[in-house]
Amino acid sequence: MYIIFGEKTIMKLKTIYLTGLFLLILVCSASTFGCKKQSSPEEKLALATAKSATSNENLTKFLSVTLGVKPEEVILNSNTDGFVVRGLKFNKDSIEKVYNSANEYKLNFENK
Repeated sequence: MYIIFGEKTIMKLKTIYLTGLFLLILVCSASTFGCKKQSSPEEKLALATAKSATSNENLTKFLSVTLGVKPEEVILNSNTDGFVVRGLKFNKDSIEKVYNSANEYKLNFENK
C-alpha cells in the first residue's frame, strides 16, 4: 500500500526536517563553544612568565648551538632585553624571529 503525498506535504516534511537539523547543529555548537572558563589575571601573568622563561632557555640553547659556543657564554642582558655572546650583542626580538623560522634546528636539536 502506497501513501501518496502531495507536493505541498513533501515540502512541509523537508522544511520540518531541515529546521530540526539546523536546531540540532545550533544546540551542539552552543554547548561546545558556549561555556568557557574565564582565566584570572594571576593565571595569565603566571602563564606569560613561564612562557618567557622557557623562551629565554630555548633562545640561549639556540644561540649556543648555531654559533658553536657553550651555553654559559650566552648571557641574557636584562637591561637591553637582548643577548651578549663573546662581546657581540643580539636583539632578543630578532633572535626570536630567526628561532621561530628555524625548523631544521627544532627538528634536530629541540627536546634533546
